[in-house]
Amino acid sequence: MSDKKRRMTKGATGCSVLALALVGALALPSAPAAAQSATPAAPTYYKNKGPGGNNSYAFRYEEDFSFLRDPSKSTDFFDPVKFIAFDDAKQVYVTFSALERLRYENNQNNTFGLGPQTKGHQTEAYSRRTQVGADVHLGPNFRIYAELLNAAISGRNLNGGQRLTTSWRNDLALQQAFLEAMANVDVFGTPGKVGIRAGRQGIYLGNGLAFSFPATSNIVTIPDGIRAYLDTGHDRLDLFAGMPSIRRNDDLLRDGDNTHQNFYVAYGSHDFPTIKLMGADAHISDDPFLIFNRGAAGPATGTTRRTLTTTYGNGATAINTITGQEEVYTIGDRLYGDVGNFDFDWTGQLQRGSFGGYSVEAFAVYTDWGYTLRSLPWRPRFGTHADVASGGGDKASKTTNLFDNQFIRQPYIGETVNVAPSLTNLYDVSPRVRIQPLSTLSAEFSWTFWWRYSSADAVYGPQGGPFGTSQFAATLGKPGSYIGSQPQLDVRWTPIPHVALDGEIGQMVAGPVIKNAGGQNDTYAFVQVTLQF
Repeated sequence: MSDKKRRMTKGATGCSVLALALVGALALPSAPAAAQSATPAAPTYYKNKGPGGNNSYAFRYEEDFSFLRDPSKSTDFFDPVKFIAFDDAKQVYVTFSALERLRYENNQNNTFGLGPQTKGHQTEAYSRRTQVGADVHLGPNFRIYAELLNAAISGRNLNGGQRLTTSWRNDLALQQAFLEAMANVDVFGTPGKVGIRAGRQGIYLGNGLAFSFPATSNIVTIPDGIRAYLDTGHDRLDLFAGMPSIRRNDDLLRDGDNTHQNFYVAYGSHDFPTIKLMGADAHISDDPFLIFNRGAAGPATGTTRRTLTTTYGNGATAINTITGQEEVYTIGDRLYGDVGNFDFDWTGQLQRGSFGGYSVEAFAVYTDWGYTLRSLPWRPRFGTHADVASGGGDKASKTTNLFDNQFIRQPYIGETVNVAPSLTNLYDVSPRVRIQPLSTLSAEFSWTFWWRYSSADAVYGPQGGPFGTSQFAATLGKPGSYIGSQPQLDVRWTPIPHVALDGEIGQMVAGPVIKNAGGQNDTYAFVQVTLQF
């Protein structure tokens, strides 16, 4: 690794996991450009590692410090614990990692005051996440990774006790633990890497709007499963089969598995050759994917498959209650890249299957594009999100059009948990502008406007999805489509390596649908500091 790249690595490792997730959709399109604009001596494996770059990724097991075999490349204070060799050839070594995150949140009228867990006019939360990991390499072909996590939260009016659940506190959790076997291979004359990973493992595929388990709350429900992959640098295929883990916060290492839900994923990615378009180099990539989900949307107990209930609709064709097993196929594609200063990231998904005896016919489209004025001070980027996710249904034909978004990174705009509506029965547009006054300081202002896709269906709250418990039942039967808007400012500052400060402030301005249901404006803010090595 060159000295220049090493300096970039030091800066990148100072970014917090949440800050990386915030800009994931913006950072990923530029990755193919970086890979194609140069001709490295060996493939650069960057695909499907989650948002990040250089040597910093959403999940710490993706980081590779093998370059520290060369002592001359050791320039960081923490390098002595990033590569500890146990043999003369330096093929058996361990990498240690740690993270400490302190966060303060303030929320007034959480989720418009309509959420099922709302209590009190104002909520204040002080949370802490402590995370330690070890990555043991047993030669070039095998490794063992394990990560422990402790999380705590306190405050005032913690949403009727909901913030004290397993998403926010845990005495000691086995966050990740897996075995991996890997090897270098030749793929039709192209050098590549193949591997299989078994155990509890974090996953972030593409831009997170297809299949991901990011750490937006204090604790994320990491799945248990098997992941196989083939990567040549510009092409990659991931296959995953697994089930979500069940978090418990009343004891040490009592996490289990939700055997009543299974999911299977095939995710591919291909970088097209660079072409000239409108006088600029065009770097375009395509990610096709297929997801099959069977069973419940959350933790389950007992020996039989858990059934779920959802209520929506009005009038003669209303779907009052659906209870039963879910079997849904999601087929989709993501097209992304850049042409000169213009960047884009578009994802489309189509869902078919069944839920509780009803046919599922749903879809979603997520788009993000922007233009960066790189020659101007602060490098301003002007862009927008525009998204649509179906909802509603018909009782007479036993059809539901609710899009199941439970594997999608949420919140998809910003980082404050439990604020904006979720990506189901929704369409929105969100203009935004981002500036970077310093290499270590950036800010983005966005203003999102939401409407219901089906005015007969409810507005759905964050994190729960259509098969969860976050439906705003008070919005059922209320007239109109306009939900409201959300002005928001996000700021990120990484003053020194290994330290990041993040802040967000915004307001959800209630529209007619929310006001008619008795909802109010929701104001929220958070500030956090993250230290990691």
